[in-house]
Amino acid sequence: MSSHRKFYKLPVSLLLAIVSMNLAAQDGITWLDDYTAEMVIGSDTYSYVFSTVDGNACKVEFKESVTDKKAKTQNRSWIFYLSDIDPEALGFKTRGKAIEVTLKTRNSQKFISYFREGELDAYTDEVGLKMNEVDRTRQFLETLREQIGSCRATEVVWEDREAAFDWLAEHVGAAVNNDVQWEQAFSRGEKPYLAAMSSRSVDKKGKEGTYDYLFDLSDIDPASVKLEVSGKSLAVSAPVRDGRYFIEVNGSGGKTYTDRLRIYVDEIEKSRQIVEAISFLVAGTVPERPEWDSYLGALGFVKANLGEMKAGDGVIATGISFGDSPAGRVDVTISKTGSDGKTEETGYSFYLADMTDKPNLEVSRSGVMVAMETRDDRDYIMKTSGESISGYASEMKFPVEGIDLARDIIHALEVAIGNSLEDIRTYGSVDEVNDWMEENLVTLYRGAEQYDQQVFADPARHNQIVYEHKLTKDDAAVTETKYLIYPADISLGDLKIGVSMGRLYVALETEKDDYIRNFKDGVLQNFTDDVKVYFSDPLDAKNFMAAIRFLKENTAAAGDAEMSREEALSFLNANIPEVAIPGKTYEQKIEMIDADHCKLRFTRVEKEGDGESEEFAFEFMAADIDEGKSKVSVNKNLIEINLVAADNKKLIKPFKNGEAGDFDDDFTVYADDVLLGKKLLAAFAAFSKACRL
Repeated sequence: MSSHRKFYKLPVSLLLAIVSMNLAAQDGITWLDDYTAEMVIGSDTYSYVFSTVDGNACKVEFKESVTDKKAKTQNRSWIFYLSDIDPEALGFKTRGKAIEVTLKTRNSQKFISYFREGELDAYTDEVGLKMNEVDRTRQFLETLREQIGSCRATEVVWEDREAAFDWLAEHVGAAVNNDVQWEQAFSRGEKPYLAAMSSRSVDKKGKEGTYDYLFDLSDIDPASVKLEVSGKSLAVSAPVRDGRYFIEVNGSGGKTYTDRLRIYVDEIEKSRQIVEAISFLVAGTVPERPEWDSYLGALGFVKANLGEMKAGDGVIATGISFGDSPAGRVDVTISKTGSDGKTEETGYSFYLADMTDKPNLEVSRSGVMVAMETRDDRDYIMKTSGESISGYASEMKFPVEGIDLARDIIHALEVAIGNSLEDIRTYGSVDEVNDWMEENLVTLYRGAEQYDQQVFADPARHNQIVYEHKLTKDDAAVTETKYLIYPADISLGDLKIGVSMGRLYVALETEKDDYIRNFKDGVLQNFTDDVKVYFSDPLDAKNFMAAIRFLKENTAAAGDAEMSREEALSFLNANIPEVAIPGKTYEQKIEMIDADHCKLRFTRVEKEGDGESEEFAFEFMAADIDEGKSKVSVNKNLIEINLVAADNKKLIKPFKNGEAGDFDDDFTVYADDVLLGKKLLAAFAAFSKACRL
């Protein structure tokens, strides 16, 4: 015999006859005979009759009669299926002289018909009985528990999904709910995992409504499919997991999305069967998605399935373009045309290698969007408005016509992302770096502003980076800046892409001090610790960072080479510079005044812009200089080489304009270049060590 349910329509006269026979032929439940004796609890007398319904040993009626001391009797009864009762929820508690026994349905389903004085009163999810002996109560509950298990084991289940679908298609139909008349039809969708339902409503004022639902059965939460009761009106509610708006509704008001399906019913028996059928279908449904074996195949599907769709009174058109390379850029364009015919176009450009593995499906009441995010929330998505770059973001969204299509597109994007590549440039020489810089640092525009940039690495100066930047504003005002940076001073840990005021940049930051020399419109400024180089394309920014890493990794640190005493002194004599800053000049020199004892004299003449000058001189024994405490630092627009005596002893004799001053423990040599400052310090250190030998 087939295990799926079959139902037949019977003539009303025959149906009434069968009902009368069943009512007349209800059998007592023999396994509960021990619990039918009258019980006196307080001033009331309780008695119970337990019987089967419709000749079904698992469908039962519990009748309760309570007679008070005035001989007034009240009658209640409950009709339900034993298999619907949760055996784990059977329990009791004492209250005064009574023992209150509770039977509850699984999942709190209101499958129990509750009657007062023979009239249907409500639908509920529990039965409440009274007893007067603890041991008999325990025996009663254990007997029920065993029978519930037997009924569950023999409960009819659906043969297959087709049988459940067929039953729903046949039995979901007309119903009345809170004075609203419903005509409903349940059907299969275009794919095995999709289902549809059409509903037409007419309220008591004659107002009509039409609703066509489409949904993925696997989105329904099987544990939450349940009967909803409002008074004596019944509806089966099938909510979406996590409250998502994954059910499409097409009605007189257009397309919307909701988070649950409601099927209205007139009978508790039918509602129970609908819950079982929906739950069975949902539990056995697995969505199927198309498959692709390549980057281009997956993106080709996306391109073929994007297009125009209605949006209110207007139209949205979405398109995607891409090249043949899995490392190439992807461009998505969204055009919105309003009812007035005006069109606004927004573009998004990005690399799939930068995106998280799985795009997200976002559904609101009004529409479906596919959302894509970058890894680590990086602002690697370029946004354009018309032909201008309007900013950068870590997320972009585009609309799709329907949830199922959106999921197919998401799966296609997952495949494309999984097959994408990141093609970061590698360099083999400084010349290759300079060639790339010349070719890729192009003029940039932001609104009416124009950015011209040039970057060059000088191999003759420890790969010093010369960065020139020219900004032309909309009022034709021009600002030119120039930065000099040594790769050895750049912090690779802080080398990253950032966005500020809608502009994409790579920040070059120094590790320790303000070691970046800069000029504005040809005038020397204070040293700084960072500078921004601007780009439009994140891949160009990444290639630039790769170039900076190459330069740093292939640049020898200043002062690494060992120097003899003679070489150190020769370097100091040849390289202690004359330094000019705005409004002031420093003329400096060093000379040996006692070669046998390594005694030196350093002289600095400071000249003001008005011609006034002062001379400062310092005499010291080179062996007294502590190279460990001596250091290079920055003071506004000057590099200072501070030379300190060992143990901070006051061994250095200072002079001002030829007049000797008090002995001191340090003096300072100035430079205008960080690399030169480091080399001068290394030369002083080498000479000092040699003099101590």
